[in-house]
Amino acid sequence: MKNKKTGLEDILNELVKENLASALDEFLEHKILPLLGNYCRGDPLELLSTEEVSRLLGVSIKTVRRLMDSGELKSIRLGKGKRAPLRFRRVNIEAYLNNH
Repeated sequence: MKNKKTGLEDILNELVKENLASALDEFLEHKILPLLGNYCRGDPLELLSTEEVSRLLGVSIKTVRRLMDSGELKSIRLGKGKRAPLRFRRVNIEAYLNNH
């Protein structure tokens, strides 16, 4: 008898998990994401190189560096030192494009 109860509990637990996951997905899609708007478009962690940003903006690499130095574009330095590569978050580049 105990095995039947455990099996039934397992089945009920799985059903509850599936329903909760489904409800959470629906809540996020219909309630939270519309509030966040453009911020969640694409992968927020996607990083772009200086060359990729220059192609997206249609400007030279030197202009991308000027925009970064002026604070118009935020960048991330991967490592220490001046020669460490720079990366730019895609959402920041999209925000820049929307504002200019």
